[in-house]
Amino acid sequence: MQSTIEPSVFARIMSLPLSLRLDLLEFLGSTPMSPSGIERAIRILAREDMQRIPRDPKSC
Repeated sequence: MQSTIEPSVFARIMSLPLSLRLDLLEFLGSTPMSPSGIERAIRILAREDMQRIPRDPKSC
């Protein structure tokens, strides 16, 4: 496992909302993950965050 994060992956992490970003960075600081594992975690967190956004019923 790498001890550094690729710049493109780091940029994707930084695009997450603050609370998700902090949780993911804390997790990555304590758990070795492969670059593909980090990418998967970003996708999952981003998807879950999108599902939490309240939708305006008038926009449907």
